[in-house]
Amino acid sequence: MPVPDRLSYAEAATLPCAAVTAWNALTGDGLGVQRGQTVLATDSGGVSLFTVQFGKLLGARVIVTTSRTDKEQRLRDLGADEVINYRDIPNWHTAPVNSPPGEVSTASSTPPERWSSR
Repeated sequence: MPVPDRLSYAEAATLPCAAVTAWNALTGDGLGVQRGQTVLATDSGGVSLFTVQFGKLLGARVIVTTSRTDKEQRLRDLGADEVINYRDIPNWHTAPVNSPPGEVSTASSTPPERWSSR
């Protein structure tokens, strides 16, 4: 697989790790994310970028957070249904409460107990 010129070999080597981490988070429980469920990916790093794409592939509604306005459109272009800028919305963890309890899965490092209480 060709490596983009802007990436070093070390940077390119991390892409499969991020992809496998995201895939395992979405499917590794034996059931996997089901069509119509909601996936919350926190921040806009490598694992989250793959989570957005894999989540859409699996038919999920995908919400992703970022702190950078310049990344918001790119996240939407990758398939995010909702993008929450946590600098603009300090209590961002209350934003995804429109999803029914138990239907949000995560492939991020933010544990569910730090999301809004339901």
